[in-house]
Amino acid sequence: MSTPRPYFENLGSKFEEWADPFDVQRRQELFCRMFLAVPPKGGALEIGCGYGALTQDFQKCFDFLSVLDISMELSERVSAKFGIPGWAADALKLPFDNGSIENIVSSECIEHTGNPKSAVAEMCRVLKPGGRIYLSTPNKLWSPVIRLGSILKIRKFRDREIFVSIRQLKSVMEQNGVQLLHVDSCHLIPWQLPFAKSIIRMTDRFGSRLHHISVNIAVVGQKTE
Repeated sequence: MSTPRPYFENLGSKFEEWADPFDVQRRQELFCRMFLAVPPKGGALEIGCGYGALTQDFQKCFDFLSVLDISMELSERVSAKFGIPGWAADALKLPFDNGSIENIVSSECIEHTGNPKSAVAEMCRVLKPGGRIYLSTPNKLWSPVIRLGSILKIRKFRDREIFVSIRQLKSVMEQNGVQLLHVDSCHLIPWQLPFAKSIIRMTDRFGSRLHHISVNIAVVGQKTE
């Protein structure tokens, strides 16, 4: 099932309007830890760039960067802002040949597709042998809590969200020739809760140990075949 385009097209600038600087900073530091654990090399494609919250960080870490989003408006805006190539496409139907992308980075994208595991498989398909995937997504463990937050209107996002576990990510990657190299996480508890931010600042440094119970999980994998 393809991701419905209208919601993301209509969301437009609200992505940036709704973003919380604390959440963005936590995800920036999460990827920084992953890059330290498994250093980037060569170029990369960012899948699900949104409004470009992490694009500049990714641009600094790779030799060159391209971006892709299902929203043409967002991909064009980020492409123009950072002076890099951009595509508008569904993460479930990437417009690239097998083994043609050197590295992939993706933050909080696959859960918004109709099938997150298929989205990861598609990333693995286009990845070159020896290439790496750096990916983060919400933890399936927290799905009921996150959905309740949406029902209570604590969260503004209203579209489809499908969550996966570290085990599921590892399984689909291995089935598609990608070996798991590193796991990490951020947000031990939802950052929207009172006093949560001070706790999260302390616990995020242990993200690689707390990944099974954290709200957002992350993996690094390398294609072996």
